Amino acid sequence: MNLITGGQIKVKFHTDHPGNLTLKLEDAQDGAANWILQVDNNVVNEWVELTFDPALPSIEGPNLPATGHVYNRVVLFADFGQNFPADQVYYVDDIEVCTAGTAPTAAVTFKLDMNQFGGTFSKA
Repeated sequence: MNLITGGQIKVKFHTDHPGNLTLKLEDAQDGAANWILQVDNNVVNEWVELTFDPALPSIEGPNLPATGHVYNRVVLFADFGQNFPADQVYYVDDIEVCTAGTAPTAAVTFKLDMNQFGGTFSKA
């Protein structure tokens, strides 16, 4: 997983109960420390896209960000650190690094022609 230029890691996740998904990056090509981050999920029985920000510090020591490194291994833990029954359902799909940057902005002016409207309205 190439995080040299930063970005965000997006993972599509589906489960039958609220919980969390934890993403761990291991085996950095330059010897950097492993990185791990947990994201809570309250969406049940439908797909949701979870976002992990590698610019944040790892939740485990040495608590460094993952940005600026290339990792060879991605490990996912569903409901990390929680006790849960064995019959829980988890699906994961489309793990990707999004580095497109911020969305462009533009000034927009809206004009509304109410000449054809026969009712009453307020200009406020």
